[in-house]
Amino acid sequence: MGLAVSGAAAAQDEEPPADKPPADKEAGAARALFACCAVAAEPERLARYDREVRAQEMVERVEEKLASFSFDPSGRAVFTLANGARWQQIDNEAVLGEPRPGEVVVIESAAPCSFKASIAGRRTIRVRRLS
Repeated sequence: MGLAVSGAAAAQDEEPPADKPPADKEAGAARALFACCAVAAEPERLARYDREVRAQEMVERVEEKLASFSFDPSGRAVFTLANGARWQQIDNEAVLGEPRPGEVVVIESAAPCSFKASIAGRRTIRVRRLS
């Protein structure tokens, strides 16, 4: 994961070398955020952190297989994707059918900081990421 930066700022914003490449996109994102700690000057460190967070939030669409699905005590869906990301339903729409592991989940950004998910083409529900 990298950011396009020009000129002298590019030298300051280069990510420190890693011992090994990230196993997946999330590991790379976590490493990029952790690398912000290496910047000594607080204003620069915070600015870099803000850029990294914004870059990660710009995901428009994710397609991943469902690993597990359940309902929380309030009756809202909680599910885990094959990549380990956990999501929770935040609206009151009914989840039709019984989602099963291996079905494809499509998560798309809706409004700023808002996401909607569809499991195997079922009705769309609003979700938030837990981890």
